[in-house]
Amino acid sequence: MDTRHRSASRAIEPRAGLWTLPAGYLENGETIVDGARQTAEVFRTGQVVIPPPPESVSGWPLIGEKLAAFWALASSNLTEALEQLQPQIRAISKWLLGAAAGAGLGLLKFVASIIIAGILLPGAEKSARVSERFFRRLAGEGGAHFGSLTTSTVRSVARGILGVAIIQATLAGIGLVTVGVPAAGLLTVVILVLCIIQLGPGLILIPTAIWLFAAGDSQLTAILFTIYIIPVILVDNFLKPILLGRGVDVPMLVMTGGGDEVTDPDRAATFVEGLGDLGRFVRFEQAAHADLWNVDADRYERTVRDWLTEILGAA
Repeated sequence: MDTRHRSASRAIEPRAGLWTLPAGYLENGETIVDGARQTAEVFRTGQVVIPPPPESVSGWPLIGEKLAAFWALASSNLTEALEQLQPQIRAISKWLLGAAAGAGLGLLKFVASIIIAGILLPGAEKSARVSERFFRRLAGEGGAHFGSLTTSTVRSVARGILGVAIIQATLAGIGLVTVGVPAAGLLTVVILVLCIIQLGPGLILIPTAIWLFAAGDSQLTAILFTIYIIPVILVDNFLKPILLGRGVDVPMLVMTGGGDEVTDPDRAATFVEGLGDLGRFVRFEQAAHADLWNVDADRYERTVRDWLTEILGAA
């Protein structure tokens, strides 16, 4: 068991200069409101005392020298340091507010989807038959195929999202436990929820990496953890396309322009070849990116109409 602890020297009265555990300004007999008011007053009057940076900070890779210089400025003139950071503080504040709003909305959607799924699950078979009749009435005899295709697609997406979320949360949890982050299990659960609601593990892993550098116990551990979390955060970019479409035979029409500078026509053709009978590739030689209909509207509409007619008839 790690028995080490951190202590701090009090910078203000009472008992200024004495060593104590890091804490706020709440004293015996003082309410939380009083403590918050005193803390705000300290920041307002500029009484916040920031110690100079440890010598080891300047040795941190990439950011050490700049961080040490800014830290030294903040310890001697906090007001000037904060003025330099105003643009960054505004940008970070907006991002944090947006992330918090997105997380809250995503969590509400997640809870709502669970409730809706719980309501619909007992009548799943009946709902499937209703959906099949709807698609058959909408698209004739081929409609039943599209009803089944819709069901398979929804299931594939759900399984893919959950699968990727579990993979990312597991990898993140292994990293957190390995470097000895406190409450690693709880953080792993939070990461799992963030991945399910499509916010990703970065909201937890990036601050954790920053905390490891700030703690200063082992710079090598912090560096290795930072390198480790990069693929953990990005792994969903290539896992989702693999898992989301697994087991679903969806016909695909790919049309591109010969002068497309955004989507390489040759790569698009290679991709469609890999789809076999499910894919069809059409190239508009004179068109650029997203300019197909403007170049040849008749061919564009005829291609789409013929393709839909063919797959509806095949279904």
